[in-house]
Amino acid sequence: MRATNFPLFLFATVYLSSSVTAAAQAALESEFSISPTVASLGISLFVLGYGFGLLILPCLVSIAIFIVLSILAAVVDNVGGLLVLRFFQGFFGSPVLSYGGASLSDIASEDKRPLALYTWACSAFAAASVAPIISGFAVPVLGWRWSLWEIVLANIPTLLLLLVLPETLPAKILYLHAQILRKVDPTIDYRSRAELRHGKSFRDILWRSLIIPWQMHALDPSILFNSVYAGFLYGIYYSFFELFPIVFQGIYGFNLGECGLAYLAVVAAVVLVGIPYCSYIYCYVIPSARKGRKFEPEERLLPALFASVLVPIGLFLFAWTARPDVHWMLPTIGAALTSAGMVIIIQCVFVYLSMSYPTYSASAFAGNAFLRSLIAFPALLWSRPLCDTLGIAKGSSLLGGLCVGGVIGIWILYRFGASLRKRSRFACVNS
Repeated sequence: MRATNFPLFLFATVYLSSSVTAAAQAALESEFSISPTVASLGISLFVLGYGFGLLILPCLVSIAIFIVLSILAAVVDNVGGLLVLRFFQGFFGSPVLSYGGASLSDIASEDKRPLALYTWACSAFAAASVAPIISGFAVPVLGWRWSLWEIVLANIPTLLLLLVLPETLPAKILYLHAQILRKVDPTIDYRSRAELRHGKSFRDILWRSLIIPWQMHALDPSILFNSVYAGFLYGIYYSFFELFPIVFQGIYGFNLGECGLAYLAVVAAVVLVGIPYCSYIYCYVIPSARKGRKFEPEERLLPALFASVLVPIGLFLFAWTARPDVHWMLPTIGAALTSAGMVIIIQCVFVYLSMSYPTYSASAFAGNAFLRSLIAFPALLWSRPLCDTLGIAKGSSLLGGLCVGGVIGIWILYRFGASLRKRSRFACVNS
């Protein structure tokens, strides 16, 4: 494994943890005599903890605490303890999730950064979808606790990776280089640029981490729209972990392992949709940039304009073909189209935020991640009651109808985003 692939491995193993209990929910309901809604908290609390952790927990070494919590979650004997541990798993795993994108941004050149970030976005969707496949075959044979032990086994190598993980932040590399030079020649006081700057106070760090993200969302409509839209898509994605068992086990009679295999459609979709996106970046954007063309941030939303249409189309297809008289492949294709659209939209949102708000990009991403988690948190809680009340067809169609509003919103941002940036105190007006 190349050193540059380590961040993706760390990132994928933690994201694998978010949905690994999806296949164990029926067993949890039986053992602890709880409702399906309470059982789904195992995933939703992990997602919520991830959002809180990104705001206030910067230390990558917290992965060790994450592994300890994973062991405790696998042996806990009451549902309250399990749910609390799942929240803190997400909380202490969050630095790894944020580190992946930051590290890939450091490694990649500016023109190829969208390609690197796509591997990050793709890993998020693919890893979370692989988890039910793994646990779907293990849980019926070895019990629900084995789904949590799988996370422990997958993450133990990450402790070894932390020892050999290369530093990617340029400022930190220069700082370490200056330290080495001072040891080699103590007579010369070598200093990096970061050391020459005045350090930030704890109050400044808290202000930038906890206050500025919400100032940006309150005062900049484009940031607020991007975060709410991404959060809504995130919530629909996680609602699939409730909807798939209803459709493929309840309607088509799949067993737990076969239902897990249905998530392969999501994995295939997010990988295959990357081919046209990466081709667009590699064959058009990069050559144009090297010839001196300056791309406005709104131009990076162009793939999202087309991808936004895929989401409601996929949801409507999923909704109205999930019937016993229709082959199971059609709702699977609907879920694949929805997932393909989601990953491209979120990818474009990431690129747009990094280009529009370079000075405050960390704050923009932190607020975006928290709001995404806050919106996705209840998604698993209302998705099953929604379908129980309206039925899978009308319930999923309602979600598809709401996504049509997102199509309109992303086109409005593409058209008027430059005007909004000119009025923003946080944005860079010129790309």
